[in-house]
Amino acid sequence: MEFLEKLRGLPQTKRKIILWLVIAIIALVLFILWTKNVRKKFEGFQGEEVKQQFQIPDLPRIETPEIELPQISEEELKELEKELSPQELEELKKLYGK
Repeated sequence: MEFLEKLRGLPQTKRKIILWLVIAIIALVLFILWTKNVRKKFEGFQGEEVKQQFQIPDLPRIETPEIELPQISEEELKELEKELSPQELEELKKLYGK
């Protein structure tokens, strides 16, 4: 009880600091315990078990068609160099590998 009497005798600003430090320590301890609990809960799960646990439906896979780029000649590329910004031109060269 002496501790409480000493605490009551401190200025209010120091008491607030002590209160917030105690709250922060408790919050940190609870957060650590929560993360350990979550880690244990999900530790042994495999992909199928998670699907079953959370009832995740299987979604159909959509096949995307292969896009063929039209061929561009060197002359057309030189004409485009005049019209396009440097960034657009760089992207175009990446697409065509030139």
